[in-house]
Amino acid sequence: MSLQQTFPQFLDARSFCRLWHGLDKLDEQALQKQERVRGYRAKCVRLLAFALNLQLDTVERWGEGVEFERMPIKHQATLALRWQIKTLSSSLAA
Repeated sequence: MSLQQTFPQFLDARSFCRLWHGLDKLDEQALQKQERVRGYRAKCVRLLAFALNLQLDTVERWGEGVEFERMPIKHQATLALRWQIKTLSSSLAA
């Protein structure tokens, strides 16, 4: 199985945060509830800034809520790679 079949080539900010925080296994209603928890957006901003080696205020300017709709597309490829690395390292450690 190739990596392209296993992992996405691009990952938007919201999906990356959901995966990283383990929310991808929740049903849609529970997922939306978790995304509305106080402090969740701030956690995502910090995570994205760290994962992309950017300043917090840069990530903050990408939009309201957890959509980050103004995130440049080039960062979606980096997030996909970060997710691949995390997943593969977890697999190797197990």
